[in-house]
Amino acid sequence: MGYWHAAMPTVETAIAAAYAVSGLAGAALYLPQLRRLLASSEARRAMSLTAWGGWLAMGMVTVAYAAVVLGDGAMTAVSGANAGFQLAVVSLVAGQRVRDRRARPPAA
Repeated sequence: MGYWHAAMPTVETAIAAAYAVSGLAGAALYLPQLRRLLASSEARRAMSLTAWGGWLAMGMVTVAYAAVVLGDGAMTAVSGANAGFQLAVVSLVAGQRVRDRRARPPAA
């Protein structure tokens, strides 16, 4: 029993592995959204800059917490990947807003 028990992962190890895998898979789920945003100015106009900016800010706090407080490299990497994709969305949406403002005719 001792050998098999020692070879089996602990609950903490299993949860940590699941977090890393699900976090990286979650980051990959940004790719279809980014593809749509890159292809369509209407999609960029439809996105909430307030919501995405808020999610980015919270994501950056998570990165800092994982790195500084926990010292957890895996959590820092997963959180950083998510924050990086959130930054990409915010950048695309904000860039569209700037282009829209520049294209507006001056007020009379």
